[in-house]
Amino acid sequence: MASIQHETLVQVALQHSDALLMRTLARLVERPLGPLQVVDPVLRPATQAEVRPDGLLMLGAEERSVCVVIEVQLRPDNDKASSWPWYLALVERLHRCEAVLLIAAIGHGTAAWARGLVAANPRLASCTRVIGPEDVPRLDTLPAQDRTAASALWSMAMHVEATGDLSLVAEALDPAIAWQGDFESREAYTDAVFRLLPLSMAEELRRGPMAETSTINPEVQDLAALFRRVYGELGIEEGLKRGHEEGHKKGREVGREEGRAEGRAEGREEGREEGREEGREEGELLAARRALYRCIRARELVLSSDQLARVDGCQDLALLETWHGRLLEGASPEDCFAMTDNG
Repeated sequence: MASIQHETLVQVALQHSDALLMRTLARLVERPLGPLQVVDPVLRPATQAEVRPDGLLMLGAEERSVCVVIEVQLRPDNDKASSWPWYLALVERLHRCEAVLLIAAIGHGTAAWARGLVAANPRLASCTRVIGPEDVPRLDTLPAQDRTAASALWSMAMHVEATGDLSLVAEALDPAIAWQGDFESREAYTDAVFRLLPLSMAEELRRGPMAETSTINPEVQDLAALFRRVYGELGIEEGLKRGHEEGHKKGREVGREEGRAEGRAEGREEGREEGREEGREEGELLAARRALYRCIRARELVLSSDQLARVDGCQDLALLETWHGRLLEGASPEDCFAMTDNG
């Protein structure tokens, strides 16, 4: 099962990485390069079952076209020694054009493995390039004009998990990058940022910066809500992984297939329920806090810094609704919070 992180990277590679891909392709194709066009990656040979690389691009050139096979590798997989040459052969046969292979290898270890596999295979060595962490600079080392949405996402993918540096996430969420127009919307770009996070780092973000973002600023509230939704999906994915692991364990004890099925079902349900509950609770708190602030703005009230801190930090849905009701009835902020303090 492809992970959220893997699928997000595939989309970034196919749709938002022209500069990185063209720079790499220039080392492979020694002639003028034309525009890139995404094509259906499913390869359907006449006598074998269809196969599907992660992505396929058609590169329009002045003399003839070139097909670019895209593969995203999160970890070593020695089965690729046979599948990658097979992809290239099928592309050349079915599309009747030259084929080259670009491998985006996440992490220094995966990049080293991929380069070793390519070097050992004469079919791959002449028409393959591996993009690893050393080919993608950290976002915080780039000048402002080079901080694009694509460079931000690749920087996160290549560096954040290995370094554990959440400051790269903050850099990537800079509005100057998010509003460039590289994506359909700011939300689509921010969604991609969150989906590239490993679950362990998403949990750290949930307990840290994202736990403190429920402020009067609606844009920040929306950012927190979006993170909670994606985090819930990541939790479901992690539950599925735990189910697979538990299934293997139970399979050894009571029968492999029976154990796998039971573990997958338990993990899927557990992860889905955790994600739903987390998102539901956070959504209710955000909605109540936003309604409270709308009431404050409508009445043109001004809260003290202490009162703002109490509202921002409140994780009690009933208390937020109580404050909202009292303000709707005309109470002043001082009376509203004083009544709460006095029970």
